[in-house]
Amino acid sequence: MPSPNNPNSNKTFPKSLTEPTREQNAIINNIAVKYLDNYGDWLKIMWGLFNTFHNIELCDRVSKKSSKYSSKKEVIKYIACDKQNVISFGTISHYSKISDPERHEDIFFEYHIEDIMSFGDKSLADAYINLKNDNLIKLFINLLVLQNTSSKTKFISLYIPGSAPVPLCCGDPLAIESGV
Repeated sequence: MPSPNNPNSNKTFPKSLTEPTREQNAIINNIAVKYLDNYGDWLKIMWGLFNTFHNIELCDRVSKKSSKYSSKKEVIKYIACDKQNVISFGTISHYSKISDPERHEDIFFEYHIEDIMSFGDKSLADAYINLKNDNLIKLFINLLVLQNTSSKTKFISLYIPGSAPVPLCCGDPLAIESGV
């Protein structure tokens, strides 16, 4: 692994360790090894794990899955380079989702089936938002579901309360809203 710019850091490593839940472990274990073998991806994953759990042992266990693993000392050195501490478990979920989208959805349903089966509007909406991780924008009384595709935003559906979702192609939401 390349040397970080500043391997000497004042970062403190808490003595209390937080372990992931069973669901979080399943998400972590769903990450493909190819992302652990790629330095940039591995570093984001390590920072996400450490910032969430403050657990060097967990970071080391996950790192050992990579064919490029060298030592726990190296893992600690690279974790110490994270000055901003902004990467979170959301990054871990992202890598799980792109590694195996079907398994990622199965994990979600396995741990949230009771919430989904309640069929309350809020629980179904929360489940959809948590599962899809798409951006949602409220526009007047309508809701647009957006999908980012190759750095371009593509509107994929329009929901008007009381009616079925209307599929959209790429378009200007204000033009669609006004009927233009």
